[in-house]
Amino acid sequence: LRRKRPRLHTLTLSATPIPRTLNYSLSGIRDISLIQTPPPGRLPVTTTITPHSKERIKQALTDEINRGGQVYYLLRKVREIPAAEALVKKLAPTARVAIAHGQLPPKQLAQTMAAFDAGEIDILLCSTIVENGLDVANANTLIVDNAAHFGLSQLYQLRGRIGRGTRQGFALLLFQRQKLTGIAAKRLEALQAAYELGSGFDIALRDLEIRGSGNLLGKEQHGEIAAIGLSLYTQLLEQEIEHYEHPDTTQQLIDVTIDLPIQTTLSISTIHNDTDRLAIYQQLTLLPDEHSLLHEAHELFPEPWSDDVTNMIELLRIKLLCQQVGIYTIESFIKTKDPFVASISLHLTPNHPERAISALLTHNDEWTYDGNILKITTNHLGDAWLKQLRTDIALMRTSKN
Repeated sequence: LRRKRPRLHTLTLSATPIPRTLNYSLSGIRDISLIQTPPPGRLPVTTTITPHSKERIKQALTDEINRGGQVYYLLRKVREIPAAEALVKKLAPTARVAIAHGQLPPKQLAQTMAAFDAGEIDILLCSTIVENGLDVANANTLIVDNAAHFGLSQLYQLRGRIGRGTRQGFALLLFQRQKLTGIAAKRLEALQAAYELGSGFDIALRDLEIRGSGNLLGKEQHGEIAAIGLSLYTQLLEQEIEHYEHPDTTQQLIDVTIDLPIQTTLSISTIHNDTDRLAIYQQLTLLPDEHSLLHEAHELFPEPWSDDVTNMIELLRIKLLCQQVGIYTIESFIKTKDPFVASISLHLTPNHPERAISALLTHNDEWTYDGNILKITTNHLGDAWLKQLRTDIALMRTSKN
């Protein structure tokens, strides 16, 4: 279609876009719009993550059947269904049980699904075939066996099969305790945290951080993004795209590494939720200049600012200044703890402006300069040494211009 119609417009709908598709949008390659308004009367699905337990399974089956509802009991592999069928019939002996998976003859599968839709089946033992668009309003409990083996977006899609009417939906995600790896635990925790309706975009973002962004020009849909982080990766990609589109007007920003002996992260008392803190970090680090940064900071944090907020904003201002001046690394090490004295080194790029260096040395002769490195100790910057450091670097920017 695209070869025949190069200017064809395409609209893609997805509850949770795969990492590569989402990254297209975050990077500005594709536009994205969010639909986050649920249908009237729709309730968030209550999600429980627990080790495999016959008692929990029996309770979930009994509660749903007693209120006249139906259950999806989902397994990852078709060969696991017979053993699960024996277990379900033992735990709920009076329930009407049927099986649905892609290896059944099409006619038999169609008859089974029609019977389930008509309410003639209480428990449907099934594979992931049910994730594709089923809308059975009376099916409001989902049990997923070995949930840790499913992808995050896939679990979110599966959970969306229940709670599609005005009744409360319940999702029971079971895992084998001894087989739960670190990444699998992150996936399950992310799904439980995204309990609100319309959380698909948040799920997709988390999936992107866990799995990676993939190969934008190749077939792979996963890849290593954790090494540099989603925010930096997206920022660098945006810069490259902008530079490619406007090579004569855009300035290539350097990546700045800063290591200072002071708390520059938000404390739990300031922002309680880990997800909210990460979102704020990403929001602030992607701002292009000091004016935008300060404006956004005043919107996010009421004054007077606490020390952790003040330090974080100072650090971000310093980082923006370093990009403009040509400082790619700030290193430090503590010389004495009482009284506190630390040595600070600014490492400059080879093409840094000599005029800016001269202005700084004239302004404060405690700075030393040797081999593209500026050095000073915190006691020569004063008690508010972080703010003074930012002021000195700002002087270099002014002198450069």
